[in-house]
Amino acid sequence: MGFWTDITKVVSDNWALHSNQSVQNLIDDGYSMKALMLANKKVEKWPKNADPWQDKGDVLYELERFRESIEAYKKAQKFAEDDLSILFGLMWAYHDSEQFEEAINCAEELIKKIPDLEKEAEEELGFAIDDCLVVKGDCLSHLGKDSQSIKIYQELLEDDPEDPSLIDTCAGLLMDLKKYKDAAKLVDKLIEFDPESVENFNYKSIIALRTGKFKESIKFAEKALKLIGEDNMYATAWECIAASQFGLGNHKDAKKSIEKSLQLDKEAGQLWILSAFINKALGKEDDFQKELEIGISLGEKDELEEVLDDISNSLVPAKERKETEKLIQDLVWSKWNWKSL
Repeated sequence: MGFWTDITKVVSDNWALHSNQSVQNLIDDGYSMKALMLANKKVEKWPKNADPWQDKGDVLYELERFRESIEAYKKAQKFAEDDLSILFGLMWAYHDSEQFEEAINCAEELIKKIPDLEKEAEEELGFAIDDCLVVKGDCLSHLGKDSQSIKIYQELLEDDPEDPSLIDTCAGLLMDLKKYKDAAKLVDKLIEFDPESVENFNYKSIIALRTGKFKESIKFAEKALKLIGEDNMYATAWECIAASQFGLGNHKDAKKSIEKSLQLDKEAGQLWILSAFINKALGKEDDFQKELEIGISLGEKDELEEVLDDISNSLVPAKERKETEKLIQDLVWSKWNWKSL
C-alpha cells in the first residue's frame, strides 16, 4: 500500500513540474483544482520565483479564495516588485474580497505606473488604465462616494460613449444620486442599443416613479412585464406598479399589484413595507402593523430607506407627509435600531 502511494506521489509531482499545460490553460479549461495542484508544486520547486506565486494567486482568485489569493500575490511581489500584472491581480483580489480602500490604492498605483500605452503594448500587458479606473470607480461607489465615482465613469464615457456597460453603470449611479433627468437620458441610450431589455424599461419605470410621473411609471413597468412574458413573473415591475397606483390614490389596485409582487418574492422586506402602508391607506390597521413587523425583520437598511423615502416624499398626499415621516421614525427606525443592537 505504501509503495503504490509513493509511486502515485512521484508520478503526480513529476506531472506537476514537467507538464506542458500552464496553470492558466488549466483554469481556462475548467480544471481549477488541477491548476492549484500544479501551482503548489511549482511554488515548492521555485519558492523564490515570482511566477509560481502569481500562478497560485490567479488560481486561488478563480476559486474565489480571495484572501489566500492576496497572500500569494504579495509573495510574488517580493520577487518582482515592478511587475504590473501582479499588482493588477492583487487589485482585483482586494476588490472581490470587499477590501475597497486597498483596491483603490492598487488602482492608483497602477494608473501612475502605466504609461500612455500604444495598442500593441496594452495587448502585451493584458490591461489598460481604463480597467484600473473602472475598478476605482466601483470601489468608490461601494464606499458610498457616488459623486467621486460618477466623475470617473463620466470621463470613461467621454472616451467610449457607446460602451453599454459604462452607460449602465453611470445610469445606476446617477439614480443613486437622484439625478433622474441625467439618468433617464442614459437609459434612453441603453434602450436604443437593446429595445428588448426588461431591465432598461424597469429603470425607466423607477425614474418615472421617483419623479412623480406615476402613469408613466405604470406604462414602463407594463412594458417590462410584456417583454419578460412567463406569466408576468417580475416582482420589481409589480412593485413599481403598486407604488405608482398608491401615489395615484388607487389603493385597492395597489393592494392587488403588491400581492402579485409578494407572490414572486416573499423575502423582500421593502415589499412588505410598501404593502403595510397600502393597508394603512385602506384603513387596515392590524394588517399595517403585522406587515410592518415582517418588513423590518426581513429588510436591508438601504432597501428600507429607499421605499420609505418614496412613501414619505412622493406616494402619500402632501398634507400627510410630515405625519408619515414621524410615523416612520417611531415605528420603523426605532425598531430597526433595536434590531441592529
